[in-house]
Amino acid sequence: MVKNVLKYLRRSEAFDLTQKELGDALGLSTVTIYKIENGLGVNIATALKMAKFFNSKVEDIFSLEEEK
Repeated sequence: MVKNVLKYLRRSEAFDLTQKELGDALGLSTVTIYKIENGLGVNIATALKMAKFFNSKVEDIFSLEEEK
C-alpha cells in the first residue's frame, strides 16, 4: 500500500489548501484528492504533478508501507 503525507502538506502553514483548492490547482477532482489522501492509489503522472506543485520529490510525499 502507498502511504503519503499529502493531507499534512495541503494543510500546512505554507499552503493551507482545501481539497477543492488543491484539486483545482492540479486539474483534479476533490474526490481524487480524497482518495489519494486516504491511500486509495495514485498514478505516476499525478504523483509527479503533486511533487512539482509542492516543490518536493515524489518520495518525500509518497512511500511504500512496509508489509508485515
